[in-house]
Amino acid sequence: MTLEEQNKREWEHQGEQDEREWEHHKQNRDILFANEAFLIGVLQAVSGGSLFAALAQAQTLSGLAGSVALLIFITLLAISLAFAVLAAYLKHQYKMWDVKATASKWEGDPKQMTARAEHSVKNLTQMRRAMVLSLCIFFAALLVLILVSWARLLLGFETATAQSPIGVHMSRA
Repeated sequence: MTLEEQNKREWEHQGEQDEREWEHHKQNRDILFANEAFLIGVLQAVSGGSLFAALAQAQTLSGLAGSVALLIFITLLAISLAFAVLAAYLKHQYKMWDVKATASKWEGDPKQMTARAEHSVKNLTQMRRAMVLSLCIFFAALLVLILVSWARLLLGFETATAQSPIGVHMSRA
């Protein structure tokens, strides 16, 4: 086998390997994309559902935690929901710029492809940050409500009209 034939064979083998790696990368990216979409939906459903449940049970929650803690809780849930919706928008923007970058590649405009790919990466990073913020703010809302409720109970600040979720008047034992 000549050196030229050997180089040709190695080049063909490398091309096949690169193609397999690219297909594997695309599969992983598609799975990650689906997981991100699922998590954004979960964040929207949980924060939005909690917000509306809190509004429906405002009197009970106000009795347990006080009106200020309830307002903080509702505000944090609304902010969490806003970040989850922002993440969905950024996901759309990320995919849009990714598709445009690919189109620029096929049009033979590497400068435009690079600029569009940078937009895509920027939106992807912002989307992931918005998801993390939504989750952290949701947990902060729960923490505020739980800690204030326990503090009021243990320190004796519950009101005479406060009722537990099961309908029994709360009193210090």
